[in-house]
Amino acid sequence: MLIHLDDFPLPSAERVAILRMLSALNRPLDLEGLWWLMDQAWIAHGCSTQPLDQGCLDAFYRDPVWTLNGIFIEQDDQSMLHRHVFAGVLASLGVKQVLDVGGGFGTLARQLDDQSAEVRIDILEPYPTSCMLSLCQEHPGIRFVDCASPGSYDALICTDVLEHIQDPLKLLVDMIEAVKLDGHLLIANCFEPVILCHLPATFHLKYSFDHFCEVLGLQRLDHFDLPYGALYRKVSIANLTEIKLRRLERWSRRLYPWRRFCEHWLLPFGVRLKRASRDPLYYPKKLLKQLH
Repeated sequence: MLIHLDDFPLPSAERVAILRMLSALNRPLDLEGLWWLMDQAWIAHGCSTQPLDQGCLDAFYRDPVWTLNGIFIEQDDQSMLHRHVFAGVLASLGVKQVLDVGGGFGTLARQLDDQSAEVRIDILEPYPTSCMLSLCQEHPGIRFVDCASPGSYDALICTDVLEHIQDPLKLLVDMIEAVKLDGHLLIANCFEPVILCHLPATFHLKYSFDHFCEVLGLQRLDHFDLPYGALYRKVSIANLTEIKLRRLERWSRRLYPWRRFCEHWLLPFGVRLKRASRDPLYYPKKLLKQLH
């Protein structure tokens, strides 16, 4: 993809840094190339050492690579389609007050603001870029907040955030508290080792995230056609102590290797076994076809 920087209000220093990154990539920017640039920034800011240093993390999330990430999203058809669907789902719910957690470039918030003049979107973003702030200034329905008051929002958005957080369950609890009873949360995660800033300590949630949502008072709504992620409704106020939450987290961590083994080995074996039981000649015929 050819990236057009002139469409965005970039400070000169940030523009130079982005051009330097694109030059280092030495090919048109695609998703894999963007991930490579993110990994280079992660290493350059010293985030590969353990334990993670908060200063290194702050420097990484203020790196111009995140501005480039936002620009890439707004020029990538698939990424924009996802956000258009998310905005459409929230608009269909008739929400009035929305919290966007980790709002990134503000793309989804701006789409929501464009769809309805009655919606007010608060963005909770610890690392806003100057470009993001400039773009959102043109939208009167958007404001930036430092914290979220409990029970203040009809809906909450959190996409591709929790896998970056050292304590994602604490943030999940805070997000649920911010939403009114019967309100909605649209959450999309990638608990996978796609890039270095996806923290391995969060990967166990790939298999247990919905369970944590359930015990924290959420109900997953599967009748919405979403490209990824899920929409939840807050159906109850959870009476879950910190001790019990952490006990469940420990069990989730312990079960993670077994669940991963089942997904990668036992489940495919079961599918093959079921196929062979329905058609005993399926695999012999497939082998003969490959040989010819």
